[in-house]
Amino acid sequence: MTDDTPVEVTQHFEMACTPADFHRLLPAVASVEYDAALNQFNHVEDGRRWSLRLINPRERAIAALRLPVVDVALVFEGYAQVDIDSFMQRFFAHFRRGGG
Repeated sequence: MTDDTPVEVTQHFEMACTPADFHRLLPAVASVEYDAALNQFNHVEDGRRWSLRLINPRERAIAALRLPVVDVALVFEGYAQVDIDSFMQRFFAHFRRGGG
C-alpha cells in the first residue's frame, strides 16, 4: 500500500438486481466468499480486500411492471483509486443490462 492509497473507500449504488443475480454474476468478476448472515460477499488478495453487501432487497412497481432493486455497499480496503476504477469497470461490464 502506498502513501496515496486510502485505507478504506466505500461506494453505494442502487441496482436493479436480485440477490440471485449477484450469486450468479459476481464470481465472473472475482473469486468471492459469501457470508449469509451479513448478506455480504468478500474477496481477499495480496493483503487487500473488498466486500459487497446487499441491503434492503425489494421490488419497485411501475404500473404493471415489477423490477428488483437492492442497495449495494462496496467497501475497498488497501486499494489505490486506479485499481478501484479498474475493478468498477469490470464489475459494471458484468452487471450492466442493456435493451433495445
